[in-house]
Amino acid sequence: MVASDDWPATMRTYAMPHNTVHFLHSLWESLPEPIKAAILAALVAILRILYDGKEPRWVRRALEAALCGCIAMGVAYLTESLGLPHGWGVFMGAAIGLFGADSVREFGRRYISGRISQDRKR
Repeated sequence: MVASDDWPATMRTYAMPHNTVHFLHSLWESLPEPIKAAILAALVAILRILYDGKEPRWVRRALEAALCGCIAMGVAYLTESLGLPHGWGVFMGAAIGLFGADSVREFGRRYISGRISQDRKR
């Protein structure tokens, strides 16, 4: 949509693409790290599911993305509370989206069962 010359200058600047890019960048940078991690995890999960092509139903795809986003948000809050440098939460969110909720759940089960068996040996 092109603004005509008789519009005020403030109305003509909205159609310039660099303003949109600047706005999106400002919006992304204003988000807290756990929200960024959740968004990135959900996006990577959707892309992974579409690439694999193993899940034909959209409801399951959406649930997988939501689960990955929720797990990533929790992990990002954990990285903040542990004092890890800025960016680790977003990285972990991308990794969670890439591996998927089932892989993260299986890793957690193996980790906890290993810790419990170590405690019983003591």
